[in-house]
Amino acid sequence: MNVTMNLKAYNGEFIFYKFNIRGIQLELLDFKNDKVKISYINEKIKMNLELSGEYLRYIKGLLNINGIRNSFKIGKFVINHRAKKLIDISITIPISSGKLLNHDFSIKPFSINKQTKHKIYDIEFKISKKQQENLKVDYMEIKKNFDTDKKTRSEKKQQKKKNGVRNTSELKKKAKEAERPQESKQQENNYDYKHKRIYLTHPNAYRRCGNCANFTSNNKCSSHKTEVSINHTCRRFFSYKTVLGGGFSPR
Repeated sequence: MNVTMNLKAYNGEFIFYKFNIRGIQLELLDFKNDKVKISYINEKIKMNLELSGEYLRYIKGLLNINGIRNSFKIGKFVINHRAKKLIDISITIPISSGKLLNHDFSIKPFSINKQTKHKIYDIEFKISKKQQENLKVDYMEIKKNFDTDKKTRSEKKQQKKKNGVRNTSELKKKAKEAERPQESKQQENNYDYKHKRIYLTHPNAYRRCGNCANFTSNNKCSSHKTEVSINHTCRRFFSYKTVLGGGFSPR
């Protein structure tokens, strides 16, 4: 069994390291009290891993099967069944960039301790001073690009929001401009109606524009020379009259 660690990725606040534990022999694992313990140590890395629950059930299930099972994955934790009674484990861990870049490795290793419901791991590792310096240079360059991209995304978002407000304002303005002629026309009609004593009546009433001889096909009153509806009425109502022989007046 051996353990390696590789730089996986950066972002604004964290540096992600991937720890690979390869060649774990299932028959040599320590199964106790519904847990399995995996330990490893060399001059650079010290690792203690304790698994239970669904992690443990998957590993125990590999002891009595033939062939290869699919890998087991929860988040950034992966167990790969590489061969009969042989597994690999990989863990990707986010580490605070500030703590790692400013850590004094000459005094002590860097420690990672994490505990969840079915998973506990304690990891200590060392990197050389040169590796740390290179890490700082790479990190600062990537952080600069990350901050630039973040600023660009923020500016685009603000511009999009601004354009949205502008478009909404323009639509409202156009809508108001479209309404102005109608409002003006309505105001003009209201003045005519009041002045000429034209008013709305019941839709089933007989004395209304729809039954008046002065009502034209383009919704206008030929007597008042103004636009009306079929449900308006006035004192100039002039109905059709049926004459002898079935004709009507006016024609």
